[in-house]
Amino acid sequence: MDVLHFMKEEYSAIRSDLPRLAPGDLAKSLTGPALKRFMVRLELVVRVGADLILPEVIDSGQGAVPVAMLAEEQLKVLGRLIAGFRKSSELSDQKRSEVFRKVSAHVEQMEKAILPLVRELLPTAVREDIGEIALDYREDSRTGLSRGRSGAGAKASSGKVTSTISA
Repeated sequence: MDVLHFMKEEYSAIRSDLPRLAPGDLAKSLTGPALKRFMVRLELVVRVGADLILPEVIDSGQGAVPVAMLAEEQLKVLGRLIAGFRKSSELSDQKRSEVFRKVSAHVEQMEKAILPLVRELLPTAVREDIGEIALDYREDSRTGLSRGRSGAGAKASSGKVTSTISA
């Protein structure tokens, strides 16, 4: 599976849940298990972006580094939000508002800036290799085998992606 298709699927699901995360009355509908699923999906796209996509974009060396570095900073911020959620597993109205704003900005940046760069800079075979590893990440996130940056991992370089999935 091409990683662009993978990310489109994931961002579509995130986008559909975002209104239920927004501050106000609708926020009440994204709680408990539904909120946890949203955060797991968010963690998945953050990990795929940070571990697989951005390193390849940066390694392409074709002038995309500033955009990728900005996206990398955004992913770090989202990673901290996810880590905070894991500690309390609930979000105050203030945190909901922060998560809503930052996730909305992230999705927009990835869809409008980073993913078009991926399409332009990376050959189809590389995108498909990254997509296969992203599917492993997804499976790990659904079964709860990996958290943070341990578990499924990958190294992508010079157009060749190699899995480093550990038991």
